[in-house]
Amino acid sequence: MNKTPTIENGLGTLIITGSSGLIGSAFLDRVGESYTGMGFDCKGPPHPPPKTEHIIACDLSSDESVYATLDEVRRLGHRRIASLLHLAAYYSFESESSPLYEQVTVRGTERLLRGLRDFEVEQFIFASTMLAHAPCEPGERINEDCPLEPKWDYPKSKVAAKQLILRERGDVPMVLMRIGGVYDDRCHSIPSRSRSSAFTENGSSAVFSPATSRMEWPSCIWRIWSKRWCSRSNTARIYPK
Repeated sequence: MNKTPTIENGLGTLIITGSSGLIGSAFLDRVGESYTGMGFDCKGPPHPPPKTEHIIACDLSSDESVYATLDEVRRLGHRRIASLLHLAAYYSFESESSPLYEQVTVRGTERLLRGLRDFEVEQFIFASTMLAHAPCEPGERINEDCPLEPKWDYPKSKVAAKQLILRERGDVPMVLMRIGGVYDDRCHSIPSRSRSSAFTENGSSAVFSPATSRMEWPSCIWRIWSKRWCSRSNTARIYPK
């Protein structure tokens, strides 16, 4: 386990929700011993905890859990947060709708923002999805001016959470990341694998989807954090290449 700097070192404090996921764990590895990285995540599977000393159990669907988590951050002496990377969300490939999209992704974000009002937060980075946009024509690129047209519950919940952040963030600067498919060091991508299985069952032989390495996003996030790419009155948007 990497040794995490203490607050006495005067180093910046970074909070990552969903810290054991593909992007969160890679980002904490990127942080190393340079900053105080604090991970918020649920207990247990599916992912092992990232290599940092400060992993705090947090259930975004519970008021009590979110506030207890932030109380622990406060107890450890971290009242000024250089950046909060909000990756945690509910995601399922089941066709049925789930109340967890509202409870975790939308209301969980609201709980987090309200709990952070007692902290000084320099930047709030929200991980959204390119699925929030309407499809474009071949050869075109999606950017922040493209229309939003989420088709199912996951991107719809991300759009709702973004709108909530804009209402509740106060003067905290926000960065919105529209992420595409992410794969790990062995090229495993959960969305691609799930779609491939569905296509195989239906008799198709291949499926292609855009994706980004889990190691590319931490570098992008690092640049966002280090340069503070937004003012307190504006929202920055970052899209994959």
